[in-house]
Amino acid sequence: MPVYVIVQGKIENRELLDQYVAKVIPTIECHQGRVVAFDEQPQVVEGPIEHPRTVILEFPSMTAFHAW
Repeated sequence: MPVYVIVQGKIENRELLDQYVAKVIPTIECHQGRVVAFDEQPQVVEGPIEHPRTVILEFPSMTAFHAW
């Protein structure tokens, strides 16, 4: 059964984020994971949003996720 990881955050330093992403994507892929979606400027229908960046990762199993 697939496992989904949902992360929310706020970008404070784009350069550091780009360096992090360049290093973390290969580790995700190495464990058969993938980035399903990400959004930096969501349209909010109701209520405040504190963390405008959302990333969704998918792993094929809990074992693969924990190995990552």
